[in-house]
Amino acid sequence: MSSLLKSCFLSLLILTASKCMAANTWEIDLLPDPNSNSAPLASCVDEKNGRIIVMTKSGPRGAFLHKEGDCSLWEIGTDGQILNRIRLRDKSGNGIRTSATAAGPGCAMAADSMGNLLVAGVFVEQKKDRFLSILSTTSGVPADPNRTLSLGDRIDGFSVVKILSCPDNSFVLIGSQEENGVYLRIDNQGRIVRKQTFDIGKREFFSGAVYLPASGGIVISGFSIGDVSKDPNIGNFVLIYDPNDKLIHKDTFIGDCPEMLLSLPKVCCPDMGHLIVVFYHKNKEDNKAGLRARCYTHTLKLLWEKDLSSTDQIYFHFDLTPNRSNGFSVAVLSLKGVFFSSYDEKGSRIYGREYNGMTGFFGFNLMRVHDAVIAVFEEGGPGRIEDVLIKTKAVRFE
Repeated sequence: MSSLLKSCFLSLLILTASKCMAANTWEIDLLPDPNSNSAPLASCVDEKNGRIIVMTKSGPRGAFLHKEGDCSLWEIGTDGQILNRIRLRDKSGNGIRTSATAAGPGCAMAADSMGNLLVAGVFVEQKKDRFLSILSTTSGVPADPNRTLSLGDRIDGFSVVKILSCPDNSFVLIGSQEENGVYLRIDNQGRIVRKQTFDIGKREFFSGAVYLPASGGIVISGFSIGDVSKDPNIGNFVLIYDPNDKLIHKDTFIGDCPEMLLSLPKVCCPDMGHLIVVFYHKNKEDNKAGLRARCYTHTLKLLWEKDLSSTDQIYFHFDLTPNRSNGFSVAVLSLKGVFFSSYDEKGSRIYGREYNGMTGFFGFNLMRVHDAVIAVFEEGGPGRIEDVLIKTKAVRFE
């Protein structure tokens, strides 16, 4: 076959693949009713039932969502159908409320192999002071109107980042406390079993995590900050814990201090088996913001490193997840919307799509369930806070 025919054939394959990916896309709004506002708190994948679960906080139109709001669970199929929505209640039947946001102490959840949920966040109990509550559910998915959350352990001053489910139906919750990275092993009743603190003498923060199916270990990405007046750079790190929660591997590398502390290292484990870490950086020549990726083995041997993107825009937040091409996908929030890109195992871009809108940065998650890659984020609009509609958006990008 001539080089011209090969080039045309390859272009046709790429165009066909892009059209197939685009044909499966959809977008939906998650609003309890037309007169309410809604913001996402956390999202997770329910592998058992092949769907995603989204927790939202809602309140009357014109109510600023930093205030307390009602908590709801939504279940969404990979075809974009809303399968269920329930108002979360405790065992006494009282509605569960929260003042949590992704920019503060945060909120996260995960589903175990039985479809049970573990939720962690700042919740309100009889108008008492704010605290981190670790809650659990005892009923499986799909949800029913009788689903309740039982209160587990509580921790003061803890910022939630992510919850991972493990095959033994335990969970790992990562976050920060007293300017140290904290790793908690939690049972399916919401009780803390073990606690590990990561402290290297600076201010350390965990920002991403993934479970390793091959070894049963946990990979955590994060960053440390010293005296910013003397050194504006961030010390990024990647940690691997074994199944007994012992730190066994560590790698560090220098990054740039981002304008938004939500644009910090994230990690995923694509089907090829390697680890991908994506982090914020600035091009030293033109000072443009961008994302950079590092590929590791499971012992943190660096295989490759390359730039993924560069732009004049300010990145609010990004997330990444494995895709169906043995590679990874990245979605980035900016002032102009959501920018989605899919990469192969070598970090070459194979597909891209944009969602234009006035997006917020609360509760942003990118997830893969089967072959679908779905983003959940907040969308608003121009105008006074009393008038603007704020809603939770779910978009399938591929």
